[in-house]
Amino acid sequence: MRQVSPHLIEIGTEHQALLEACLEKRSGCIIASNKPLKDMQQALAKQLVVESSDQGTCYLRFYSPMVTRALVDTQHNPTPSWPLADSLYVPHYHLNSWQCMPLNGVRQGITTTMHIQLAKQMQIQRTAYALRLSAAEGEISALTHYRFAQAVVGFAELTGVTFAEKDTWHSRLSDCLPLLSNIDWEAFFSDYQTPALALHALTVRTSQAEMLAPHLQERTHG
Repeated sequence: MRQVSPHLIEIGTEHQALLEACLEKRSGCIIASNKPLKDMQQALAKQLVVESSDQGTCYLRFYSPMVTRALVDTQHNPTPSWPLADSLYVPHYHLNSWQCMPLNGVRQGITTTMHIQLAKQMQIQRTAYALRLSAAEGEISALTHYRFAQAVVGFAELTGVTFAEKDTWHSRLSDCLPLLSNIDWEAFFSDYQTPALALHALTVRTSQAEMLAPHLQERTHG
């Protein structure tokens, strides 16, 4: 296990090549802290293995940028958590640079119930990342990609959803997502808990948004 386990090292000027390799492979993270390295190691080690009620014992790959974002991004995760740090940096999605992830309001420690939320966040992040790779640069904002991914993952979790319904949902979203980017998808799927209800509600909201869009545009330019 030692050969494949994550490594924690104190970064110095001699590690420039390592940092560049991490950026190139989009792997690893930089943790800025005044705590001794031993304290950091112990805090992170406690989060490496977590218990999930549905999956049993799981390994939490906190050193993966995808997992790190799902853990601490307060814009997308309502219960952000990180073991110990003053600030945190992960490889940028598109640029060859390190992106700072704010830790304001981020609590320490990861609970059992949070692991389920984390798994969903990671699925949303993966879906959003795949959308960004397939879209033309600058065509859609990162937030719109994330909202699209929220809708895709949320719909897929509904009971009894068919492939045809998924395809219809995805197609409808592709046509109208810019008009619906302000929807709270968590609340949406809480209100519409079957594929049929969700599709109908989306159709209704889309029609309303499409009707309002020209008027909003006129008012903006008026």
